[in-house]
Amino acid sequence: MNKQNEASGAFFIIPKTLMSDPKYSSLSVKAKMLYGLMLDRMKLSEMNGWRDEDGKTYIYFSISEIKAHLSCGNTTAVKLLRKLESAGLIKKQSDNKGTKTKYIVFNSEPLPNDNSNRSRIKNTTVPENGSEPFPNVETNNTEKNNTELSNTLFCVEEEVKENIDYDCLIGLEDKADIDSIVGIITDALTTENKHIRIGSEVFRKEDVRKRLLSLNDGHISYVLEALHTNKTPIRDIRAYILKLLFYAPTTMNIFYSAKFCSDRNGEVV
Repeated sequence: MNKQNEASGAFFIIPKTLMSDPKYSSLSVKAKMLYGLMLDRMKLSEMNGWRDEDGKTYIYFSISEIKAHLSCGNTTAVKLLRKLESAGLIKKQSDNKGTKTKYIVFNSEPLPNDNSNRSRIKNTTVPENGSEPFPNVETNNTEKNNTELSNTLFCVEEEVKENIDYDCLIGLEDKADIDSIVGIITDALTTENKHIRIGSEVFRKEDVRKRLLSLNDGHISYVLEALHTNKTPIRDIRAYILKLLFYAPTTMNIFYSAKFCSDRNGEVV
């Protein structure tokens, strides 16, 4: 096995700190994935002895590589690097030739020791005299499950926001509307049901997941416009929006073509 395979193996690691420390809460899922990739490459650089004049290990990571690894555009790739730099996780350094950009990757800060957790674990032994109560295992498990669920919802929501270019979109559309749509998509992606009803049809959750994760800012703007121009009563607005979102990739072009023809004829859609 060569050095590269030994360093990276078949997977890369994203530190738990990025998911649990509030200081990194503003980082999107893709930003955290990029950090994991860069941290993995840092290990390879350490093995190869790549150090600058100050003795710090560095890596090269091009924009084209980021785009390929994370399936994103140039603007998103640059934005992700800036997010990581603002969070103090990486530092950009141009080399002497000025033709490449190298990065110093810093370790995320470890979580502080939690003495209360140690005490709780210590108290899980059976009381000698029977006077001390047993720990409430069910409550602890419930708290753990709630935390895991909260982390899952947060990660999915961040992925949705990244896909639709949330920061840019809220500057063009009503933020409350965008937040509602993000919530609807997140709920559909995290449901425990194996099938999801879209209008009068029922689809496998995995099929719905793939479609919703393919949505971009253009699809969201289309859904809002279609929603605002609708003139028929809507019984279940949430179900109606989910239907619009699901079919957006296949109906958006038809909608705008029809609107263009109507506008040319002086009609109002």
